Amino acid sequence: MNGEQVMMELCRMVREGRTGAVEWRQDKRRRLFFVHAGTLVLIQSNLRSESPERVKERMPGLESGQAFDFAVAQLRVTEAFREAAGEVLVHPDVEAPSFEPHDVVALLWGAAERLPVPPPGCYPRIVPRLGVLVARLPAGGDVVRYLLELDGSRPLEDVIDFGPEEPGVIARALSVALVLGALEVGTEADLVSVHGAARSPAPEVAADAPLEPPPDVVRARTVAVEPVAPPDEEEDHARFGGATVTVNFGGTRIVPVGGAAAAAPDPLRAAVAAPDPLRAAFGPLLRILQAPDHFAVLGTTWQDTTETHRRAYFTLAQALHPDRFTLQPMDMRDVASELFDRVRAAWEVLSDDEKREAYIGKVIRGERSEDEQAMDRVRSILDAEADFKRGVAELTAGRLPAAHELFQRVATAVPEEAEFSAYAGFTTFRLQHGRDAAAAAAGAAKVQAAVQANEKLDNVWVLHGTVLRTLGDEGGARYAFIAALKQRPSNPDAARELKRLDREAAATESASGGFFSRFFGKK
Repeated sequence: MNGEQVMMELCRMVREGRTGAVEWRQDKRRRLFFVHAGTLVLIQSNLRSESPERVKERMPGLESGQAFDFAVAQLRVTEAFREAAGEVLVHPDVEAPSFEPHDVVALLWGAAERLPVPPPGCYPRIVPRLGVLVARLPAGGDVVRYLLELDGSRPLEDVIDFGPEEPGVIARALSVALVLGALEVGTEADLVSVHGAARSPAPEVAADAPLEPPPDVVRARTVAVEPVAPPDEEEDHARFGGATVTVNFGGTRIVPVGGAAAAAPDPLRAAVAAPDPLRAAFGPLLRILQAPDHFAVLGTTWQDTTETHRRAYFTLAQALHPDRFTLQPMDMRDVASELFDRVRAAWEVLSDDEKREAYIGKVIRGERSEDEQAMDRVRSILDAEADFKRGVAELTAGRLPAAHELFQRVATAVPEEAEFSAYAGFTTFRLQHGRDAAAAAAGAAKVQAAVQANEKLDNVWVLHGTVLRTLGDEGGARYAFIAALKQRPSNPDAARELKRLDREAAATESASGGFFSRFFGKK
């Protein structure tokens, strides 16, 4: 599906910190996703259904600001996943004409129902280097910490069933991580990167082999070096600096891509495996890279005092300050600079009492800011929009129970939307008419209330007319269908129902013999 291809290319640029654009086009329809240094900075679309004006129509209380910009971006990302055709182009090093930064992780979270899912029976594992992307998931600290601990030792079903949140939330987080490229999936025998080719299983060890690994083995759990041919995709080169990492129950194998053209060693792995004193300097490396919050970065807790945070900060800052690595290779300096920046960012928040208290409320207590609450509302509306479209498709196909379930869901999620309530009431009426008079009457009342709440909804007028015709009120039905055509003359359902009423009226008049025959009889 080309929609998924667009997102995969976009996430690749984000992971690798690139600058450029991903374009989708089909005839004159076009979307452009601009990335600058690994940040999504602009989404352009010439589709009228994805315009800011369309968002204002659907969310009249949301006219401008961060939540509105997010709503527009979320709509475009969600709709992009629906595309099954078109052409996808990648434009390297193209700069965005303007900057409206968006969090790719949050946008994917909002479009989760459209994302691919990990295959059943796989053993998921989070790529350590990309744990920082997973930490941005808007799923709560417990879920993030749970995902960061995934090491490929448990099947997908157990990961979902035994998570700290309901299965739907865990499954949603795994789908987002999969699209981001931060999740590897494989079998019990051999974990396979979702972007790479399958690897050969770890070599068997003889029964009398020594328990200690040979000198050329670097221990992660158990690590064996085994030359293989380069993989088809360059993703593995970029991800691990010319090495493909697969995880078995036997341990982690680092497989060199080899040759003079192989990429330089990944500085993070080099730092971990480096001899003292570099090993001591980068001791907190993996903890800081995978830390889900500022407290974990400093190695403190939220109950600690400002002084405790200060001591932890200065200890780490002294060990990781880039000036300590001026005589080291450039890649080592880059690692030190990245770690130092994360430690400093944590201290900037935790050193200020007001900022720290707000951060504790958000990260520890799960409190939502006004902007976050507005964005949550936007996501729920966009999710309801998607469910509503599915419900209309089910209703058109004659699958009434499935349509009813979807309409009930969207009416509950967005009760103030008259159209959602009308469709939920209509399917209730259709299902209960002739079975439960009270329930059918309640459904018909919802349709009528929706018409009174918003007389411009032509489709709701059609629903109202259909209910009235079913109840035998042909005059009221005719009025409703004419009202629908006044709102939208091209409404095919209203025109069809009016013709149907005309045919039924003509048939009735013909059967009765007309006005004069009732007085003079037929001759």
